[in-house]
Amino acid sequence: MSEALITKKVKTLLDNYVVQGEPIYYNKVSDRYTSGCPDISGTFHGISFYIELKDIGKKARKLQDWHLRNARRAGAEVLSTDNYDEVETFLERIKLNHEHIIKSRYL
Repeated sequence: MSEALITKKVKTLLDNYVVQGEPIYYNKVSDRYTSGCPDISGTFHGISFYIELKDIGKKARKLQDWHLRNARRAGAEVLSTDNYDEVETFLERIKLNHEHIIKSRYL
């Protein structure tokens, strides 16, 4: 699946969360001035997240890895993937475990 198609499916998934009334805010970043920034950033159930989407078989570039590492170090959940199902699982994990994730950071 191409990055463009994965992105379209992920945006639909995120929009569905909004329609369902889930506590989510997200932003799709895509322009030539934001090189290296993760494709999607947001907050879901009080958890900051960053998602880098790739074409099948591609990996994040060094600058993209740097952003993701620093976001993770700051407490965000991060994912770099070429697979839509991984995005769905990642977001569902946040949805189902947000209380535990938050508590584990402050204990």
